[in-house]
Amino acid sequence: MELEDIAKLKMILLRLEGAVDAVELPGGDGGVTKPGSYIFEPFAEAQITGQTKGCILESLDQIIQHLAGRAGLFTNTAGLQTLADVIQMVFSTDPAEGSSSVGPEASQSYKVHIHPDTSHRGTAHRSDAWSSTASGRRGKVLSYWCFSPGCCMRELVRQGVRTLLLTSGTLAPVSSFALEMQIPFPVCLENPHVIDKHQIWVGIVPRGPDGAQLSSAFDKRFSDECLSSLGKALVNITRVVPHGLLVFFPSYPVLEKSLEFWRARDCARKLEALKPLFVEPRSKGSFSEVMGAYYATVASPGSRGAAFLAVCRGKASEGLDFADVNGRGVVVTGLPYPPRKDPRVILKMQFLDEMKGRSGASGQFLSGQDWYRQQASRAVNQAIGRVIRHRHDYGAVFLCDHRFTSADTRAQLPCPQDDPVPECGQAAGHWRAPEPGPASPGLQATTGRRQWPLSTRGVWRPSSGEAEPACCEHLPGRCPQGPGGCRLQSAPGSTDHVQAG
Repeated sequence: MELEDIAKLKMILLRLEGAVDAVELPGGDGGVTKPGSYIFEPFAEAQITGQTKGCILESLDQIIQHLAGRAGLFTNTAGLQTLADVIQMVFSTDPAEGSSSVGPEASQSYKVHIHPDTSHRGTAHRSDAWSSTASGRRGKVLSYWCFSPGCCMRELVRQGVRTLLLTSGTLAPVSSFALEMQIPFPVCLENPHVIDKHQIWVGIVPRGPDGAQLSSAFDKRFSDECLSSLGKALVNITRVVPHGLLVFFPSYPVLEKSLEFWRARDCARKLEALKPLFVEPRSKGSFSEVMGAYYATVASPGSRGAAFLAVCRGKASEGLDFADVNGRGVVVTGLPYPPRKDPRVILKMQFLDEMKGRSGASGQFLSGQDWYRQQASRAVNQAIGRVIRHRHDYGAVFLCDHRFTSADTRAQLPCPQDDPVPECGQAAGHWRAPEPGPASPGLQATTGRRQWPLSTRGVWRPSSGEAEPACCEHLPGRCPQGPGGCRLQSAPGSTDHVQAG
């Protein structure tokens, strides 16, 4: 490749950068959104079109191959490879040669969003060898987002794929999912869960031991009252769940803020006295090491188990296996809704509302609000699914947020139970459906004849203002053994966690 060719390529890229920089943005970190067809305008100003993309991609590939074989300061090719990928993707939907109009798919299913680059806020940096001086000027980020998975699915069909099989445990509701794919599914199969209903116990904990309402809503999640009450509830749960316990938070900031609060107020010490705490790291590099330490602690002879604090939609909630003793209980500390002010979330909801509003689709497509709620439910279901990993597995699920009590949210829970999900009493009392209502057997996970019910002994109770909890797993006044209560039977490994504190 000649030096003259490199200079021409650099000029093309500078024109593209100039076209993006010329877009006026509102003040602050706000961005602007344009139709999907706009993506071709800045590329056209840089003379990148469907006719010239082949030569440009070939030049980029030659430079990447050349730099990859050299050692030095300016040999990072990640940016050039990303640019090549973007050009390839954008012009995969290029209008037919000779046509002056852009296909409707790019206009309807894609959006262009341009916003300030905040990844290097306040820092001067030199990005590559072509930037001779360091610059503190904030650049702009051009995003090209597709909001319809049907675009890719239809392209697969056009490529001649003969059979397509989609499987997952969190596709429900299947009808809306299939409609989003925009291809026919002649065969649809929905199976019940492989476990029996006595192998899982799911309960909603709307309030903590002190009676405070548990909520991860934006205006309450960081309040002292919510964080304190959630910490006390976790201490109670940690006492009675044997072996491994998973605790999922809606996001990393909520996890970090909760830990900071509990460490400053002695709650973390109480938790660690019951089970060693392991925290999901943000970085991928140390994640395997932390997971290995957690597994080893749970499997250690005479271990009290361990608690793993993780994030919904994080590395631990999707794909990892917490079978058997690695996960006998899971706590979900809130509904992990997507960030409402994120431009991608806003545009996705607008796109779905537009699709639903079109004639003939209003009764089939999800609305933007329905999709928003569904994303939280699917994230919860993925987190819950970490503890039931095979036919003979069992575990308990605690949903610690008062918003789980709504009928819409309960209906989204993946419970293999015919009975409604019970709403538990306060976290200091018995874990069962409150009066009035049918007598619930309380929390117990069964494998064969062995049971480990959640005892109420040793729980964290406030000094006054709360009735004494039941002495066994039965509702107050309903124990067949009389006022003294029946004897509780615990599974191996649970004894240490039900002793009086």
